[in-house]
Amino acid sequence: FKPVMSEEQGCVEQLKRIGIAPEDIRYVVLSHLHSDHTGAIGRFPHATHVVQRQEYEYAFAPDWFTSGAYCRRDFD
Repeated sequence: FKPVMSEEQGCVEQLKRIGIAPEDIRYVVLSHLHSDHTGAIGRFPHATHVVQRQEYEYAFAPDWFTSGAYCRRDFD
């Protein structure tokens, strides 16, 4: 898998460009827990991460069709 974005295009570098450190982020709201949305959550160590309870529970036991979209080590 090759990422489409460069490191400079990622969320951490974009925040730094406007003077915000990852440690300053207080909340991260996730629309869902697919790996393309959860891969960077560990970069915000002081943030409270918010996700719908139903999505959180589903991510631990997804059906066969969507199971490949989740990477539990990102949110477990």
